[in-house]
Amino acid sequence: MPCLSVAPTVRKQAINSKIYDQILLLDNRCGMEIRIRACYYGTNDCSEMGVGGYKRVEKVLGIFPSAFFRFSYQEYVQ
Repeated sequence: MPCLSVAPTVRKQAINSKIYDQILLLDNRCGMEIRIRACYYGTNDCSEMGVGGYKRVEKVLGIFPSAFFRFSYQEYVQ
């Protein structure tokens, strides 16, 4: 079973409901910190993010006027 699962979600902004926070949910099921480089699919628009051992966090990948987005990522184990 893989240590890390990454899932996309969106959240409408409170001030302007036509703008969305595009979020990645990182769920680490192992005891070591895992870092990733997440990018919008097919671009170099990327963010570095990490999650500690046995933790689950939400990280904002970007903010756009669209609820739909695709992403890719690479893991880096510390």
